[in-house]
Amino acid sequence: MRAPNADLACGLAGAVGMLAAVPDMPVVVRVLLGVPLVLFLPGFAAVRAVLPPWSPLRPETLLAALGAALALSVCAATLLAVTVGLSGQALALTLGAVTVAAAGTARFRRVRHPAKHLRTPWRERLPPKHVGRPWLGR
Repeated sequence: MRAPNADLACGLAGAVGMLAAVPDMPVVVRVLLGVPLVLFLPGFAAVRAVLPPWSPLRPETLLAALGAALALSVCAATLLAVTVGLSGQALALTLGAVTVAAAGTARFRRVRHPAKHLRTPWRERLPPKHVGRPWLGR
């Protein structure tokens, strides 16, 4: 499954998720914005930034995003608790910033290195066998 704008959507969702830090917002809205921000969005953006630009979305990618999001949330909460103090607002802003930065990195990689070579068979992309072996002569 191809999702060319998944990085942009994730970055936008991360920016909207930072609204969970607004203190006067109703609790239900803050929870609806905060749960994806803790459980999915930072991990999805990080996995998309790390994977090669030509990799499609698969169930494995989504499960890796869930695990990465949980790991990033724990790391961010630990760092906030040690440095400035842990609060819901600080965690929402930190995870939103991580999501936007990772989604921007993923989008930059996909624009800079488009998946042009997907249509060629993988054997044609391999270098010839004699490359790096001058004793084979050719």
